[in-house]
Amino acid sequence: MLNALRWRRPGQWNMLVCDRSALFSAMLRSQQAHKWTCHPLESRLQVVLRQLQAAWDGTTPKPSWRLDMEAHPDRWNLRRDLDGSLVWMVRLGFERHGLVGVDIKSHQHGDLLPHPVVVKGNEQQDMGCRNAQRQPLPENIRLPSGGPFAFIAREGRMLTAPARDTVRKILRDQAARQWKQRRVQGKIAREGTDLFCAVLHPRLYTAVPIPTRWQTLALPQDGEVVDISGFQFRCLRAVGGGWTEQLHSDPELLRLAEEEARRQGRPVRTCPLCLAAAGTPRHVALNCAAMRPLVNHVRDLLEAELLLLRSSSELLREAARWSQARVVETPSGADRATWPHLCAWRCLITTPEREAFLSQNDLISSSTGVDQERSEELAYRGVLPLALGRFLCGSGVAAGADDVEEEHAVLRRMEAVMAEAEARRDFRRRKLPLDQKCPLQPKKDAAVRRVRQEEERGQIYVGSVAVQAFLQADDKFSPAPGAAASQRKTWRVQGAV
Repeated sequence: MLNALRWRRPGQWNMLVCDRSALFSAMLRSQQAHKWTCHPLESRLQVVLRQLQAAWDGTTPKPSWRLDMEAHPDRWNLRRDLDGSLVWMVRLGFERHGLVGVDIKSHQHGDLLPHPVVVKGNEQQDMGCRNAQRQPLPENIRLPSGGPFAFIAREGRMLTAPARDTVRKILRDQAARQWKQRRVQGKIAREGTDLFCAVLHPRLYTAVPIPTRWQTLALPQDGEVVDISGFQFRCLRAVGGGWTEQLHSDPELLRLAEEEARRQGRPVRTCPLCLAAAGTPRHVALNCAAMRPLVNHVRDLLEAELLLLRSSSELLREAARWSQARVVETPSGADRATWPHLCAWRCLITTPEREAFLSQNDLISSSTGVDQERSEELAYRGVLPLALGRFLCGSGVAAGADDVEEEHAVLRRMEAVMAEAEARRDFRRRKLPLDQKCPLQPKKDAAVRRVRQEEERGQIYVGSVAVQAFLQADDKFSPAPGAAASQRKTWRVQGAV
């Protein structure tokens, strides 16, 4: 379009014929000077239209084609029924300062509208474009000609997107690369293509209803609807809980734990609830003996939930198809008898051999084991493998997570405020309620949340017991392994069942 306007005659009548309605929409938008200051092509279009406006005085005699437009407006603005829908065959898309834009339908047959000469001229231009497309590509234009007075350039190229969006994208790309480099915290980022990401947006978890059958996992402060977005974000973007994370984030707890570990002659990362292994998030949610009653209760609920979503035969058949292309360990006979469908998908199910391999260096660092975790082994982080998520939700849900841009509009720009409000409404229409998209996901996250909450309460309890004993006892004090955990076991099971 801009190339065609190079042949314009300021102060005279000009007819522009195109078969793309979006071009005329851009011409109409260009009348709003503040909206396109960062796009060089639209800025160039503004310059052209201002030049035509300055030269136009309205006294130039009308050519025959303009007289025909005024005498027969129905011929230049006509819709016809094509395959059951009304389609514009021709319309006047722009009329300003002697420039008249004619929007015609391409590939017309039979009665050519508005006139054969106009349609054939457009076809000649299409043929010229096809011929040019077959020619060698020209040299790369690093800086488009024309445009605003000042602009941002990166790596030698002009940024045509708004500076705000571009800077945000650059920062996100940099953060994503750095996130993936974190051996423990970046696990979800590295496994993103194998996870069901369509239900991982934190906004989906700001108001999660907990069904009656899942009320055993509700915390005392929970109501009928709970906000677990912060916890879900923590599981995905950080370690997601556990004794080892508490040692990283709480210097005072680390100091007390080191003193107690020296007294008992054990590594500081040892789980304070069972004293049997490192207190990593994986250990707490899957392998800790003190947490086993609650974890088994969660498995019972998830097993029942799967059967509410799909039949047993469908679950087992799809799981068998999924496991054919993967190397998976066989769960124990007792686990397969109790939770057959969770075992089929390897969801929240462990095997002693696999856990020993993943946790062999956990007393020093969990990074080695986390590197070896597969997508189906990340259920303790509140995520689903891609195959299971697609199967439960059906083929109509995309694998990726549709994002909504951050909000920057202010009341002085009401059009931006309205656009952002419409984006929020569209996001909710597409993604909420979550129970209709992936019914298992919010319940699974609530279950993991309850396990982590119980663990953290246990850590506080054990820590207080250890500190009081340390202050009151003599140098020979050494509590029996798992004593504090056994004191908590009774009320934990009562709260879970």
